[in-house]
Amino acid sequence: KSTQDTNNILKQNKWSQNNQEQKGDLQRIAQIPLIALQIKTKELFGHSNWHQLHKDDQRSLIKRMINSNEFQNFRVGDKRL
Repeated sequence: KSTQDTNNILKQNKWSQNNQEQKGDLQRIAQIPLIALQIKTKELFGHSNWHQLHKDDQRSLIKRMINSNEFQNFRVGDKRL
């Protein structure tokens, strides 16, 4: 059984949503806790080793999570991928 304290990440995401600053060409879109990626990996691929996934599968999973309303607390801004 794995656990992760996500309170700091969620607090920082909420603060960033309310205080958006665009600096340069890059903007942070989301901050997703590793435990959430592992849980979603387990649901979709049958194992929880996020790092074992192919890069394309990792990108697809992140994109799906960022664009989903279910994981809106992980988004930092209003942009989607």
